[in-house]
Amino acid sequence: MSNERFTIRVEGLFESAHYIRNYLDDGSDEPLHGHSWKVEAFVSSTSINNTTGFAVDFYSVKKELDDICNYLDHVNLNDIDPFTTINPSTENIAKWIYHKLQDRLVKKKIKGHIEKIIVWEGPRNYAIYEKSTQYEEKRKKHEEF
Repeated sequence: MSNERFTIRVEGLFESAHYIRNYLDDGSDEPLHGHSWKVEAFVSSTSINNTTGFAVDFYSVKKELDDICNYLDHVNLNDIDPFTTINPSTENIAKWIYHKLQDRLVKKKIKGHIEKIIVWEGPRNYAIYEKSTQYEEKRKKHEEF
């Protein structure tokens, strides 16, 4: 295993509305409101493909992230899976995107491991989701295919 790591960053955008259930002091829901969301995906690899010179293919990762963002675009997030049963908080959205994107990378045999997902809820506020180090072995196995 190499002692170096290469990380790329791709960005996706979507526009959608949401509300947080049981948010207010009286147990009622937050009012429905919309955001211009930005998603940053950081994907890494410990080796470079000798033919392309790529550690991770920007185009392939960007295509998968765009597909995920398109699913979230111009909807009420509370009305789509999985947010019909969990609150569509920025944290939950970041976690869901992380797992959805990682599943797509594995399924399509796109080299790389997601280091973190950052979801921006407008220009000032964001949440970061990243796995803890206990998942390092899973990452190593994924990079070997």
